[in-house]
Amino acid sequence: MASLVKQAAVFQAHEHYVMSVRFMPEKPILVTAGMDNAIKLWGVPNWSLLMVLHGHDNSVNAVDFPADDNYLLSVSSDRTLRQWHVRRREQLWSQTAHKKTISALAVNPAGTVAATGGYDGWVKLWSTQSGEALAQFDDIGAHVSTLCWLPDGKHLLGGGLGGAVCVWDVEEGSLRQRFHAHETAVSQLRSLPAQNSLLSAGADRLLKVWDAQDFSLRATHALPVHGSYAMALSPDQRRIAVAMEKRVMLYTLPEMNLLQTLWMKAKGVNALDFSPDGDYLAVGEANKMVTIWCFKEET
Repeated sequence: MASLVKQAAVFQAHEHYVMSVRFMPEKPILVTAGMDNAIKLWGVPNWSLLMVLHGHDNSVNAVDFPADDNYLLSVSSDRTLRQWHVRRREQLWSQTAHKKTISALAVNPAGTVAATGGYDGWVKLWSTQSGEALAQFDDIGAHVSTLCWLPDGKHLLGGGLGGAVCVWDVEEGSLRQRFHAHETAVSQLRSLPAQNSLLSAGADRLLKVWDAQDFSLRATHALPVHGSYAMALSPDQRRIAVAMEKRVMLYTLPEMNLLQTLWMKAKGVNALDFSPDGDYLAVGEANKMVTIWCFKEET
């Protein structure tokens, strides 16, 4: 049985770069966010526009979902973290969370705590329900580009300029470990629970696989070209999509064998996400467009 990937749709989602694409976990909805300050919700699989959420005063850089996906969280270059009620189409609260652009957002597995990272070098924790500040860490010390939680919900990882990855024990409120992962900068981090591992991609054009317990290096893979290195894991954790200049590359996991190269029109590919059923991969591009790829099985 061979997996075929076909382009299912291409549509203009925003008036500027698309910065984030995320499928809602329990609803057939794709959420996109862009440099036009807007958040948009699209129906799946017809990709019709359902609603637009306005409120941010600058680029919306990431979205994520708390435990109840009637709600949506967003972060922006306007330095705010905001919560939205999707069905009512309204903003519930807004927190000025950082002194500079907020570039990263990750909600813990329980959906109760949101981690934000900014150009000010801080990583901060917030209640997803009330927006109350819970903790903050300055161990990265420079532009934070990526955050991810381990499946236990007790450990948060972050990376950015400088190339180090920091591991925080959230329950203790302290730095557990710091290790050098990449030259210049860490671009992306992703937890791979099925392999008890952590994936990192950096400005040195390397993708690395780390043990998720002691963070020892398991493997290093060279990437062919530069890019944002946004990563998306298929729901079965057997495939990973990696964004690079003008392309998205699909690899098998854990072998990292190349399955297919998906060619894009825009040089900049900023965001990726698989649908919860694994049927679709959404790609957010720097030309205002979203491209949807469909995975079909052929016997």
